[in-house]
Amino acid sequence: MSEKNKAILEEANAAIAEGNNEGFLSFCADDTHWTFVGDKTLKGKEAVRQWMATTYIEPPNFMVANLIAEGDFVTALGDITMKDEDGKAAHYSYCDIWRFRGGKIVELRAFVIKTEVKDETSSSPSSLGGVKGKGEGGKVLNPLTFPLSPDLTSAFLGWQTTSGSSARADSMRSQPGGESLLNG
Repeated sequence: MSEKNKAILEEANAAIAEGNNEGFLSFCADDTHWTFVGDKTLKGKEAVRQWMATTYIEPPNFMVANLIAEGDFVTALGDITMKDEDGKAAHYSYCDIWRFRGGKIVELRAFVIKTEVKDETSSSPSSLGGVKGKGEGGKVLNPLTFPLSPDLTSAFLGWQTTSGSSARADSMRSQPGGESLLNG
């Protein structure tokens, strides 16, 4: 049954990608119930139809990373890009949990987060003034800590090294009162 539900969802999503909202709705039960966690709930096929008419100004672009089926449920994880009310591309990451009954979609629980498309070069450690590579004593630094200078980094950021020790903790211990801050 789960593989059949997965195939139904794939076919329904293909209809949306083609701009065929009614084709998608043909896979939904009349009493379908959609919850966008933290946002809104749609009750019934007509409410979903109205939402689709205003939300999918143009067919959205889906990128499904994972489609996992078990029993009456299919979970889809991925990204979607669609036009916002100003006609600009809006990017979202989502996790949709679909429930089926008798080959029809009866429930959606959607977790949707608006994301920004980032320029990969602008957030690299080196572009932020960081150092990737070896630190004190030849220990490999975690590239997620961006050492600005040994004094500032050890005092504020800390260097997590491959040996598991922290230069921040060592630095704090050497300061007056630092040991009591670390040990409560």
